[in-house]
Amino acid sequence: MRIAACLFLLFGCGIAVFLWPLMPAAAQEDSTHVSVIAWKPDGSQVAVGYSDGTLEIRNGTSGEIEQTLVGHSNYITAIAWHTTETQIISGSGDISELYLWDLSTGTSYNLYSNHEFRSTVKSVSWDTDASQIIVSTLSDVQVWNALSSPPQFISQIHIPTVYRMVGLPSQSLIATQTHGDVILRDGVSFAQLSMVS
Repeated sequence: MRIAACLFLLFGCGIAVFLWPLMPAAAQEDSTHVSVIAWKPDGSQVAVGYSDGTLEIRNGTSGEIEQTLVGHSNYITAIAWHTTETQIISGSGDISELYLWDLSTGTSYNLYSNHEFRSTVKSVSWDTDASQIIVSTLSDVQVWNALSSPPQFISQIHIPTVYRMVGLPSQSLIATQTHGDVILRDGVSFAQLSMVS
């Protein structure tokens, strides 16, 4: 494997600063790069998604690869850790890939395998009590029941061109970014509460 260029992750943790070279273990070509990262809530691990669809779980201190998850066929666009820290939801640039990963077994379930409203995933998050998965795509926001096995689609609302979305912990609110606007929405109805341009 040739590495023409390598991306480094620089982060601070307490009084220490870490610098890790980031390159997927399964990199096949020089153009593979990090597309998204998400820290485990306790900071002990980081999930790293790559442009080739590789998803790695790395040690939060050393940067060593602890687990490699294979399933995505396209660049990973979004990752979110479950509050129990044993599950991850990830989406990709492929309109048929939205995976729920069980890190204790390394198994996955593709929520989009039989879903009619597939779209390129832009961001994913869990609601405050982790009972629902909230997914923003190019054309809508979707809600999935995370308590059912496998998770079941509940509803969607058409919100054009959502680039990013974040849930606000301890409140039933989400913030969506569309073009140059950030919109604060009710986390249940998705009704617009306020907008910053």
